[in-house]
Amino acid sequence: MGTGVPQAIRAIHQMGFFAAVVSNQPGVAKGTCDFAFVDRINRLLLTQLAEQDTKLDAIYYCFYHPEAQVEELRFSCDCRKPKPGLLFRAARDLQINLIDSYMICDNMVDISAGEAAGCRTVLLKNGFTNVTEYAPVSTPDIAEKDLLSAVRGSFSSWRVS
Repeated sequence: MGTGVPQAIRAIHQMGFFAAVVSNQPGVAKGTCDFAFVDRINRLLLTQLAEQDTKLDAIYYCFYHPEAQVEELRFSCDCRKPKPGLLFRAARDLQINLIDSYMICDNMVDISAGEAAGCRTVLLKNGFTNVTEYAPVSTPDIAEKDLLSAVRGSFSSWRVS
């Protein structure tokens, strides 16, 4: 977990937003890890956040991959970003209006998913950013150096309508 993440999540909640993770996790499909490993990582993350007096409201993963080694996960689905399926599921489950929501991303694939779902998008410039793959069709609304900077800076005027 990056520096400032618990503080940023607390601030997101204080502003009236939900904090949910939506993530492509192809490792299981490619055979580099298993579901138990992903579960252990989730439990560790949630424990660390709880120790910092905060939490995630939900976690959504896409385990599918069109080139999966695990046959039952070899699938081209609507939840694998850049498609917006995970965001639509989060909106249904948490009763969120995506137009009033922000997709905070560390790469352009995620920016594309946020745009496709109708969210405003924030690109975190943390070294993982792939600015070329989807750059011609995707442009983040805001770019910040990290999550806490985004929340303290750009988010300062954001409110739930």
